[in-house]
Amino acid sequence: MQKTITLKGINVKPFEGDYGPTNKVGLCVDGEDGQEYWISGFMDSRPTWQKGDTVTVEVWQKGQYWNFKPLADQNTQQEKNEAGKIELLERKIRQLEKRLSTLEQSSVVEEAVEAFNGTVANDKQELNVDDIPFN
Repeated sequence: MQKTITLKGINVKPFEGDYGPTNKVGLCVDGEDGQEYWISGFMDSRPTWQKGDTVTVEVWQKGQYWNFKPLADQNTQQEKNEAGKIELLERKIRQLEKRLSTLEQSSVVEEAVEAFNGTVANDKQELNVDDIPFN
């Protein structure tokens, strides 16, 4: 059955299963009777869920234990959101690196112009060749 639950705790451990490496995930939740229960499941990617998050999962009982499986689209959406945030951060880092490089180049050109009594024209940072002394 599909349930929306609020996490009271989460435990993630790497696990080597029959089909390769995965994560064994335990979720602490409130049961319908008001007691706390731990439900277990396996996830290929490490979940980003935290205590207090509300998630929707497939839940079933097997003997005395409760198991869960994340809904495929929910996990995929979280991964897409994270990938988008990482891409945005990488783009901002590239922009900052480019600006820093431009600033570093700008100060080098200005130092050279000052050393040769030249000028920087129209913020294009061109040297005035006539002011450079040649031997």
